[in-house]
Amino acid sequence: WGDRSFIIQRVLKMSGHNGRFLNELEKIFSIEEIKYYADESMEIMGNELIENLCNRYNMKHNQFPYYIPNLKKSINA
Repeated sequence: WGDRSFIIQRVLKMSGHNGRFLNELEKIFSIEEIKYYADESMEIMGNELIENLCNRYNMKHNQFPYYIPNLKKSINA
């Protein structure tokens, strides 16, 4: 199980809107493990992906270094 970090981070990074990948991940790893590795990841990028993960796992956007606050407001301005 030394590959937990690698597996979890890759699935989170590639999950996008596909809840099926996350459902499968949750069958193998606990929610706590998934949240831990999501929080430690420097590979999860993109506000939309981060917002989806935050909503699903009750996390905060500012936990992710690549989250850009107010991005939607600045694009629409």
